[in-house]
Amino acid sequence: MSKKFNFFKKIELIISDPPKFFEKIKKETNIWDVFKFYFIFVFVSIVLNTLFRLPELTKGNIDIGITKYFLFVIVLVVFILVLSLLTAVSSFVLCWFCHIIIKIFKGKEKYPETYKLLYAATPLLIVLLIPYYGVFKVLFYPLFIVAAIDTFYIEFVGLQKLQKLKKENAIAVILISTIIAILLVMFFVKNGLIIL
Repeated sequence: MSKKFNFFKKIELIISDPPKFFEKIKKETNIWDVFKFYFIFVFVSIVLNTLFRLPELTKGNIDIGITKYFLFVIVLVVFILVLSLLTAVSSFVLCWFCHIIIKIFKGKEKYPETYKLLYAATPLLIVLLIPYYGVFKVLFYPLFIVAAIDTFYIEFVGLQKLQKLKKENAIAVILISTIIAILLVMFFVKNGLIIL
């Protein structure tokens, strides 16, 4: 893709015209562009959520010295960077599992085309920028549901354009992937790895 087709133009086109977006994205050969796009969202989301939780994290530590303060800031920055990188890098593994499901349902293209489907998560990534804290929780859930429905539609279009799947096969891939994702989230919640 041309350098003029930047981050914000991608968001606008993904939301406004998914078929046109996926037609353009076919020309994108470097999956690192997808990774960078995803990483920006993940990083900003983690930063925003951490900043909103800062008062809670620093509660009772108002009288800390300058050395402890700087140490706290350094640990916080390292935590944000490591968590962002781990989350973004895990996208390669998750897309690989998705690629296996796509191949079962007669997907025609290679892994890089599957990884480009990560763009379909844009509505959800936008909603995840809302801090999941306090009064924002009231906004979060309804917007999350709307974004999930929009994401399913964009993924449906992407599967047809990028992997040349038939409509029924694209729907089957989305349903199976969603069921697996829900089961994974339930497993993580049950084991205390995710707190909802």
